[in-house]
Amino acid sequence: MQKYKPTIKKYFYCFILGPCFMIIEATGEFLLPFFNANIIDNGAANGNIPYIIQNGLIMLLIAAIMLVAGVAGAYFAIKGSSHLAADIRSQTFHQIQKFSFANIDDFSTGSLITRITNDITQIQNFAQMLLRGVFRSPVMLIGAIAMSFALDPELAFVICVVIPILGLTIAWIIHTASPRYHTMQRQLDDLNNQINETITNERVVKSFVREDFEKEKFTKVNADLREKSIRALKMMIMLQPLSMLAINLTTLAVVWIAGQKIMIGGMELGTLTAFITYLTQVLTALNFLANIFLTGTRAATSDRRISEVLKATIDLNDELAQHKDREVEKGTISFKHVYFKYFKKNREWETAEKVVHK
Repeated sequence: MQKYKPTIKKYFYCFILGPCFMIIEATGEFLLPFFNANIIDNGAANGNIPYIIQNGLIMLLIAAIMLVAGVAGAYFAIKGSSHLAADIRSQTFHQIQKFSFANIDDFSTGSLITRITNDITQIQNFAQMLLRGVFRSPVMLIGAIAMSFALDPELAFVICVVIPILGLTIAWIIHTASPRYHTMQRQLDDLNNQINETITNERVVKSFVREDFEKEKFTKVNADLREKSIRALKMMIMLQPLSMLAINLTTLAVVWIAGQKIMIGGMELGTLTAFITYLTQVLTALNFLANIFLTGTRAATSDRRISEVLKATIDLNDELAQHKDREVEKGTISFKHVYFKYFKKNREWETAEKVVHK
């Protein structure tokens, strides 16, 4: 978290105002169905036009506030996450500039490209989603559940049954998807390595007529990335159908129970309409929280990969120089007792002393 503190401190207002505006929008989300139910039950049912107009104007005001808050919240979320990604990308790039050839070989060029581009983009997406939903979804969830109990406690227990089931399903999806995301990012490293190698050695490939061989290598690496991506992302794909199934089954149960109560006069039609809206909001909030966790799982993998670069020990730098305080006074280079060798046990060839003048 240390690498994020300077950016968060610098753009502190984005990380505060974004969630605050989202909370305002979420508050309006669960207030609108309440006024809508009043219009149906107390206004339309009794032909009370002034009551309908009064509550309708209140709903318009709430909708206008939600519009402004939603736009403002999205703006600050995008701004904060973009600056966060830009600063982390800058830190990573500056760190790579200090790397020796040995450090670059440890990571590989393709892996460094993936980390400074795709991995940081994953962190940016998660930060943006977090700023927009970390408070909005819980507020909507708690508010919708509270309003459901206020309308009809018996029907509200139906929601309490489906929430744990959906929560366990989401937890299983996240647990399964996490290692698959890590494998997918490593496969993306391999793809970038292959592209970098081919483009860098393009003249050699053409000179030795190795185009077909390189095409086969790329096809294999590309196919492996496709399979790893499908295997990882299909867990996220499962989330939407499962959520829709939970919403539809729960709505069916609510309508069946409420229909019987309406027939005996135990519930108004407007109350049922509002309750179904609150039910949808509860499951939508759970779905959004699940997406945050899934995106967070992928971002956590990317964060570890970025941290590996930032925490890498640089084995060759100016601080390790024997005479780092000396300054170059003359424009000459002197080679004395220089050895060229491949391995320690191989024969060594000592070069003659040589002075090169500019």
